[in-house]
Amino acid sequence: HVYDEARHYYTVYNYSNRILGYGNSEDGTKLLMRQCDVPNSAVQKGLGTAQNEQAQSFGFYTERIMEKNINTELTTVDISYAPVVQNGTWIEYFPEIVGMTLGRILHCNYYWMGTLARLMNIACYMALCYLAICKTPTLKSLFVLLSALPMNLYQVSGISYDGFTFGVGIALFAFIMKLWVKGLERKDWILFAILSAVLGSCKGGVYLTLLILMFFIPKEQYHGKKWLKCIAIIGLGGMSMLGAFIPTFMRWFGIGGNISPIVNGTETVGGKLHLTFMIQNPMGFIRLLAVTLVKNADMYLGQMLGYRTAWAGATMSNVLMLPFLVLLIFSSFKNSDKDFEISFKMRMGISIILLIEIWGMHSIFLVETPINSPIIVGCQGRYFILFIPCILLLFRNNGIIFKEKREYLYPLFSMAQLVYLYYFLELFMCA
Repeated sequence: HVYDEARHYYTVYNYSNRILGYGNSEDGTKLLMRQCDVPNSAVQKGLGTAQNEQAQSFGFYTERIMEKNINTELTTVDISYAPVVQNGTWIEYFPEIVGMTLGRILHCNYYWMGTLARLMNIACYMALCYLAICKTPTLKSLFVLLSALPMNLYQVSGISYDGFTFGVGIALFAFIMKLWVKGLERKDWILFAILSAVLGSCKGGVYLTLLILMFFIPKEQYHGKKWLKCIAIIGLGGMSMLGAFIPTFMRWFGIGGNISPIVNGTETVGGKLHLTFMIQNPMGFIRLLAVTLVKNADMYLGQMLGYRTAWAGATMSNVLMLPFLVLLIFSSFKNSDKDFEISFKMRMGISIILLIEIWGMHSIFLVETPINSPIIVGCQGRYFILFIPCILLLFRNNGIIFKEKREYLYPLFSMAQLVYLYYFLELFMCA
């Protein structure tokens, strides 16, 4: 399972209900489900020990693969332990909704219905990554390795909005690279605009900051009307974001509802910090952010690459992550003396994007941070996966050219994946 997969699963199921005409879960804690889909305990009560829980869970799901008693009668299920995601959109769950709905129409059992949802997610991700690799005129090896990082493959193999969101983000960054190096044709602009609107409807629109790079791309690459095109693309993504997430943003800032009492000069939500903390006490927020980054730096890097997944109850060694990091760095080098160079202006643009994203992402998690916590709680490195190319380009040396034996990156990366898989399965079976 991916992170919070139960909630994502029920959310997709709820959207599928709406498509099939079974109505909507009003408060997110009750859901109409086929009787054959009602969750059962995978491990018998009292047997959930560290030694056998994974094995029994595996045996339970293996039995459900061959389940033939498909009871399609609907029943109301209490899902208050993993309520439907209320601050998301159907767009970010689109592949899984299609797969799950198709599985229900075909009267698939619980296992194969979920598998269809996952396969549709994988298919969409692969198509988006293929589009990115085809469209980018440079750094193709970086896009290939980024698409195949363990954390990306893990996210896309489950039911979650992250896989589709990351696929759209990778494709959008490829169009930015093409605009930067060669410029875009009319059909490219259309696809670019669609990706911008879709990304604005995914994960709160937090990855639209990538579009800021457009302002730092030379004017001649636009073939005229640079500002108009920048405003049009960014405006389209922004309108999509606001249209989808205005209610969520209002709740975060305490608008349209009761504002929690002030404790020690800070508004709180259930004993936790409020988003307005960074406005009321900006220096306090900066100190909190700095401590968080220093303390969690290695964890963030590992999470971007895939050092921990929800499947295994333990973390992978950072030694296993090192090959992925080294190969990513090599893939970001120039492959010829004619390859594009990173100007000081572009480095400034990338720095601005990273600062905005780090600040914004951590500010979102203030609502999950206890009042007296020394760090911001809840933010994870995997949220910054789409900014790996930006980080690598920011520190790239224009004088280094890596052309000879560049094709060796792919078999070396595959070898790193196999070693990772071996230790991952060992952790999984022992968790």
